[in-house]
Amino acid sequence: VDRFPATLELPLVSMGLSILIGVPLGIVAALKRNSVLDHLLRGVTVAGLAIASFWLGIMMQLFFSMWLGITPLGGRIGMGVDPPVSVTGMYILDALLTLNGRALWSASVHMILPALTLAFASFATITRFTRSGVLDVVQQDFITYERAMGLPPRLVVYKYLLRNAIIATVTQIGLLFGLLLAGTVVIETVFDWPGLGLYAFNAIVLSDYQAILGVTLWAG
Repeated sequence: VDRFPATLELPLVSMGLSILIGVPLGIVAALKRNSVLDHLLRGVTVAGLAIASFWLGIMMQLFFSMWLGITPLGGRIGMGVDPPVSVTGMYILDALLTLNGRALWSASVHMILPALTLAFASFATITRFTRSGVLDVVQQDFITYERAMGLPPRLVVYKYLLRNAIIATVTQIGLLFGLLLAGTVVIETVFDWPGLGLYAFNAIVLSDYQAILGVTLWAG
């Protein structure tokens, strides 16, 4: 109960980033099919599906934390910063609700690396599904009709094309969120994130079978 809000907060932020980045890039890749940008995005999405998350997390720690020194190495909030008053248990939301600017900044900065690492694979999936859906719909007769009517391209894309092309992506987002929620063990271990994933890892190391069964049941 104490650790679940931390585990919930991380996939929520990661999924938000994946959607905000993946859907627009999927649309652009489809509309610019076979362009340099399309080939580049396809390469990035293949990498997102192929790269192991623990390796990516360690590389991001080395680059952004050790070499550049612009992000914390791990943890959920700074050592000299008191956590916000608990309302939901999610630090960023609680800091917003209680108007705690210092805790909000510290929690947000600590969220950057684990959220980006966790979001990379789901971003790749969302981009690919969006691209595929847009390519299927853009060839339909009603899209040709809307264009022939002289409607602005942005209106055609966001009102008519995307509404029909996003169905498979929305379904995939639901599946991905479940996977992210139950699959944070590696990310939480790499970034010392005090959620259920790190709890499960410690339970495995200590052979705490009751805790392992509990986490497995919850994940299922």
